[in-house]
Amino acid sequence: MHYVQFINPQFLMNLLYGCPVLEDLEILHVYFDDSDLGSNDTSFNDSPFEGQVKSLSNLVRAKVFFHLAFHIPVKAFSNAQFLHLNKCDAGIPVFPNLTYLEISFKRHSLKWNLVLDMLNHCPKLQTVVFDIRLDDDEVWPDPGFIPKCFSTHLRKCFIKGYAGVDCQMRFARYVLQNATLLRSLIICSRYSQNHQRKLEMITELASYPRSSAVCELLFK
Repeated sequence: MHYVQFINPQFLMNLLYGCPVLEDLEILHVYFDDSDLGSNDTSFNDSPFEGQVKSLSNLVRAKVFFHLAFHIPVKAFSNAQFLHLNKCDAGIPVFPNLTYLEISFKRHSLKWNLVLDMLNHCPKLQTVVFDIRLDDDEVWPDPGFIPKCFSTHLRKCFIKGYAGVDCQMRFARYVLQNATLLRSLIICSRYSQNHQRKLEMITELASYPRSSAVCELLFK
């Protein structure tokens, strides 16, 4: 579903629940009636249907991009094995089957505490990709916990749009210090043409201790 408009959020959910064997889902922007494409104030979390949200039982792959004002609680996608989101909300459920997670977020939607909470609910996660597009720094929350997948399954971590701001460096250090089975941390820098800036970031990242003896730090 690409740029599809519904009368209200429940109609979208009714459609999804009416597809009981659905395995692959891609939603790239969904809009609702009596609002224009740029300013929609409808929030599923504010609707009377929030308590009825349930997971799609046969879902394997989901790519779900909602615009700023609306999103479905991630519980609906909690059975997926491969998941790509541009939002995550509070009240995150366990993702028992998830092995690949990609989160794309911009400065206005960056909430590190929710990102870390989501990692903490993905016990079998093997690969995580963060596509970060931000210009300003965001406060690092210092979580005080280590997601279970860091010591059991996580092998690869990609950080795209890396600008070397404090919260990004703290997150990279958090992964390196705690992911005991990590094989590679791949950094995709926003400063690919600025060799001096890249060198500074590489030097900083390379100085962090790694809990995995086989972990490679790759910089692009």
